[in-house]
Amino acid sequence: MKPPDDGIALSGFLIALRLLPFASGEEPFYEFRSSHAQAKNPDPSTEKGKAESQKVLDLAEAKFHQAIATGRKISLADLPARISATDDSKDGGRAFDASEAQSRGLIDTAETRDAFYARIFAKYGPKPRTSGRRAMMAKAKAAQATAAT
Repeated sequence: MKPPDDGIALSGFLIALRLLPFASGEEPFYEFRSSHAQAKNPDPSTEKGKAESQKVLDLAEAKFHQAIATGRKISLADLPARISATDDSKDGGRAFDASEAQSRGLIDTAETRDAFYARIFAKYGPKPRTSGRRAMMAKAKAAQATAAT
């Protein structure tokens, strides 16, 4: 079975052990990688580890940019200028407030968190049951409570 293009496939093994503290209070920590998993968790204190980490980060950024370009219908060539913090696209992106993001064509509109969740739950959330045993029991209890008042 082929994994989805936006998924992550892992291979190799990594074991991290934290032992009981020494009398000094230090907690010894040991990390072991299988011989075939050195790139799985690269050591950034080495040149090889830094290079591998940079490669993974650059690949993730490229996929993110492709997703933005596709979703916003912006050509991939035009995207760096729209997300750059300065006039130089090599400076890269940053977080923009809603009005700036909208003027750059990165969002359509802004809404509060409460409005966002209300919209999503209204569209995709479970609908209340109006029939069935549980619904009838709830209606009966509501009627009993109303009659008791």
